[in-house]
Amino acid sequence: MLQGRVFEAQREMMLKGIEITANKVKNFLQGKDIKDCKTLLEVYKEHVEEIKALVGKEYAKGTLKRYKSALNSLEDYLKHKRVVDIPLDKLNHQFITSYEFFLKSVRNMDHNTAMGTIKKLKKIVRICVANEWIDKDPFMSFKVKIRETNRPYLLQDELDKIIALKFSAERLATVRDIFVFCCYTGLAYADVQKLRRVDIVIGHDGEKWIHTERVKTETATRVPLLPQALKKHGYLQRASAVCE
Repeated sequence: MLQGRVFEAQREMMLKGIEITANKVKNFLQGKDIKDCKTLLEVYKEHVEEIKALVGKEYAKGTLKRYKSALNSLEDYLKHKRVVDIPLDKLNHQFITSYEFFLKSVRNMDHNTAMGTIKKLKKIVRICVANEWIDKDPFMSFKVKIRETNRPYLLQDELDKIIALKFSAERLATVRDIFVFCCYTGLAYADVQKLRRVDIVIGHDGEKWIHTERVKTETATRVPLLPQALKKHGYLQRASAVCE
């Protein structure tokens, strides 16, 4: 009986000129519209809109910006392949490896940047698998590997030279001060950007500390305000006067 229903599904798709795939046959057997097959860009754009709606609640603005950039890269790849979109049931390992090659060659991304972009596609695919829009995860045999990099760091004398720089534009001096403050606190720019007067407290040692929540990880952090951060930068004095 099941075999007969499968043949019936295949015959109906042939009559309607619909490409026969395992997922569409499954939809037919489950009573779903065989034309109702979601596409990759459709799901991706829906997820980006969800992120946009939750900025400031569950996501940071930077997350939305990165997902939009990754979406643009995917759209460029599909244009490169001369297609407008792709049905979810057409996603496979070859699509991912070809996308990786496109990012590294045509888009000229380094390995880690390309992997970060593909990682966002993997998130979209997980959503599709969870909703049973696709039967098989095309990432099962693809590993998103980030390579370790040796990031250079500033020496104290180099940082002192930056601190001593004189700028004619106050805007540039403010940028420098924020950077120096980040160096002496270990906070990211996004963390400093949301810093408020109430985040500066007096600790048990009688010194000033920053009590805040990291934007990226949403974890509480306690950072001592070192003398260098208090005396050698002007950002907090101008922004909120918490160090007066």
